[in-house]
Amino acid sequence: MVVQVLRNLLTSIPTFWGEAELLQVVELYLDSSDGSATESTEMSLLVKTVAKRASPTVLLPALCGMWEKTIANVAKVCIIHDHQIGFICS
Repeated sequence: MVVQVLRNLLTSIPTFWGEAELLQVVELYLDSSDGSATESTEMSLLVKTVAKRASPTVLLPALCGMWEKTIANVAKVCIIHDHQIGFICS
C-alpha cells in the first residue's frame, strides 16, 4: 500500500522528488531485497517508475553520489582488513 502511494506520487508530481528522496527509495529497494515476492514486485515497480519519471538532472547525480559512497566504503573496509589481518583488496 505505501509503495503504491509513493509510486502514485512520483507519477503525479515527478518534480517534487529531490536527490535525497530518490536515494531513500533506492536504499529502501536494496534493503527490501530479502522480502516477500509481493513486496519485491511492488518495490521493483517503484524503482522502474523512478527510472522513468524522475528528472535525469536529479536521478543521475543521486546515483553517482551513491556509487561514490559505496566505493569509498569498500575502500575503507579493505584498508581496515589490510591493517588487521593482512587482507589485500584488489
